[in-house]
Amino acid sequence: MYEAFHLKCPGCGATRALAALLQGRFDEAMHLNGLAMLLLPVAAAYGFYWYWRFVRRGVYRGLPVPQEAVYAALAAASIFTVVRNLPLRLFQ
Repeated sequence: MYEAFHLKCPGCGATRALAALLQGRFDEAMHLNGLAMLLLPVAAAYGFYWYWRFVRRGVYRGLPVPQEAVYAALAAASIFTVVRNLPLRLFQ
């Protein structure tokens, strides 16, 4: 998306941010992709839930996700995309 339109998507920089986080550079990780770093605990909890279900060999039941939560996540990703592509240099 960046090469075609010169716009950063919500996921741009997430891999580099994760690498920076694993090396202990928290400020750089937040600078590269703050949304991905803020959602990392949610993803970790979701992964732990599915691992626990696999080990327990229980009946498959998906996590009930309210429709409002899905809309809120889409709105947050959209707002994050717009704000990160504005030509502002607030933190530099």
